[in-house]
Amino acid sequence: MFTSRIENTSLIGFLSHVNKDMLLPMIQRGYEWDEERIEKFLDSLIKRLPVGLVLLYEHDGSFEIYGRRFFEKFDENIEKEQYKYDIKIDPNTFLVFDGQQRVQSLYLALNGTYYEKYLYHNVFWQKSESFNDVSFVFRKRDKECFWGNDGLYIKFPTLIKIADRVSKETITISRKERIMEFKNILGELQINEIDDEQLDEFYSYVKENIVGTFFDTNIFNDLIKIQFARQKRLRELLETFSRFNSGGLKLEKSDLLFAVLKMDWRNIEDEMRELSENTGVPKDMLLKGLIITSGMSAKTEIYEAFEKIEQLKQDFEKFKNIVTQFEERLCDATSLTDRIVKKFNFLIPAIYFLYKNPHLIRNRKLKVLPKLLEYILIIKYNSNLRSDTHLDNLIEIIFRNNDPNVFPYDELVNYLSGHGVKTIIDENSLNSDIILFFSIIQKGNWKPRLTGNTLHIDHIFPKAKVNMLPEGAEEYIDTIWNKYVVFEGDNLSKNDALPEDYFVGERESLIDNYILPHDRSLLKTQNFSRCLKWRQEKLKDLFRQNLNIELHISRIIEG
Repeated sequence: MFTSRIENTSLIGFLSHVNKDMLLPMIQRGYEWDEERIEKFLDSLIKRLPVGLVLLYEHDGSFEIYGRRFFEKFDENIEKEQYKYDIKIDPNTFLVFDGQQRVQSLYLALNGTYYEKYLYHNVFWQKSESFNDVSFVFRKRDKECFWGNDGLYIKFPTLIKIADRVSKETITISRKERIMEFKNILGELQINEIDDEQLDEFYSYVKENIVGTFFDTNIFNDLIKIQFARQKRLRELLETFSRFNSGGLKLEKSDLLFAVLKMDWRNIEDEMRELSENTGVPKDMLLKGLIITSGMSAKTEIYEAFEKIEQLKQDFEKFKNIVTQFEERLCDATSLTDRIVKKFNFLIPAIYFLYKNPHLIRNRKLKVLPKLLEYILIIKYNSNLRSDTHLDNLIEIIFRNNDPNVFPYDELVNYLSGHGVKTIIDENSLNSDIILFFSIIQKGNWKPRLTGNTLHIDHIFPKAKVNMLPEGAEEYIDTIWNKYVVFEGDNLSKNDALPEDYFVGERESLIDNYILPHDRSLLKTQNFSRCLKWRQEKLKDLFRQNLNIELHISRIIEG
């Protein structure tokens, strides 16, 4: 029986089934391990440390399921294509329900490359490293081996070939003859830079460690436990998958939702990923938004969503259009919409309102309703609410709203205020994201322009010169009234120059960009308060003009 062959095989024997009668089911997430994780995993194997469990399911053909092969190489292109599950699974095929990261890492290590890098193993690690050090490393090399400061590194697929030959050697011949045969094997593989003493040590290491770890049945069973899912019905199988992946640092609820929904909606993850790339909203948040706009709770359980999958499919196109247009309307306010949609979880009420009243988002002249935008900024700048109960309560407020042309701002902010959220936008709020603030008030004339250079926060009057400023300057030196956004290079070149010294000559043309007064006397240190008072009033006016929202001032600067 095929099952017994997997249960009583070596690690190499187990991997020989990959992509033949062992595939990856469509309910799985993507491959996520990085170089360090793969190196440590292989190092654990070679040092005989148990590395976990692999859960397999043998398909009996009682329902339709799709899957894909494991990759022989992994790079940027494969990363984008890895969610295409286009192989219809035949009966008697084994599917890896848990352990994908481990199986894929082993398959890559033995067969291919990771972002065009090969995995190498230091066969002399026991001489030069402690047990805690990692004896594997990825390198972009074509050679079968290279010497490092700590030992001889052999390309891992080559090392497995060597071990395979050694495992089949004739045991009746003397050790000296076996060493000579081993030397010939190395010569065939162009591994020649090794003396006789090292040759003997290398042979012993391969015989005891590599052959033992990868070709010995008993050792494999000690390192990786194989468990089988015996369920015959789809619902039971999905429940096994969900429960198996609910503990520790495994799959989040959104991953499990995607996994279950993919059984009847094969391209849901591709659809969400494309929408995520176009809008900057994480795909797990998009899935949550779709569930809520389709009439379910934020706390909807996995199988409740699965049972309403036809509703989700039917609503997706409208939901996609609303989210896309929502992001486009945010672009009317700022070019840095990604800094807003990171808070998408509690922006879902705004999406839900527009989903119920799509005529408002379609009308470009309306742009984003001022009160709706103010709610968005309150969430962005002031809210740390996390509970799905709070989210459901906000959605309920919008659900009860009977006026399709009015966003229920007052009811929403009353709820937020009652749960500790500051419901005004003031300078203290905006100080948490200065870059977004200036991108909003200078929309259409955003300086500096976004050309890929790192943006820095610059102080008009340098903090390092606060001792040269009038008494009381410490209170305002680190407020938005004394800040602007510049490129990293500009910040370094300005250093700690005072404004009266910096904005001279050609740099005098930057005064408007920095939103500074043309009255140069206000740039003098003795007029620090008057300069900041001018900026306070100017920034408040720009905020009102651009957003039709009142910026609250917690303390008026006297000057």
